[in-house]
Amino acid sequence: MGIKSAFVFVFAVFVVALPMTACQKTDRCLSVCQQREKALGCVPETKSGTCKAMCDELHEQTPCSAAMRSWEDCLVALPVDQWMCNTAGSPAPKETACTTARAGVIDCISQNPPAPHKS
Repeated sequence: MGIKSAFVFVFAVFVVALPMTACQKTDRCLSVCQQREKALGCVPETKSGTCKAMCDELHEQTPCSAAMRSWEDCLVALPVDQWMCNTAGSPAPKETACTTARAGVIDCISQNPPAPHKS
C-alpha cells in the first residue's frame, strides 16, 4: 500500500466507518465529533459517515489499535478550526492536523494492511 493509499484509508477510517471497547473513549470521540458536525454544519450522506459509526471504527481491535488511539487522542483535542466537512458531508480533521499521529497510523497500516471485507 502506497503512502497516498494509506492516507486515503486512514482518512476514510475516520470519516466513513468506526465494536465499542471503551465506552468512555467512545463517548468522548462521539461527543467531539457531534460538536464539530454541528458547528461546521456537516450533513453526512450515509449512515457509515455518522459520528457513531466513525468512532466505533476507531475502537475496533486491530494490529493498529495503539496508533489509532493516538490518532483519536489528537483528534478529540483539536479545536473546531482544525476540522472541516469532507466531500461525503462528514466532519473530518484538516490534512494539516495531527500529522505525527496520522503518520503513525499510515505507517502501521502500510505494515499491516486491512483484511478484505467479506461480501
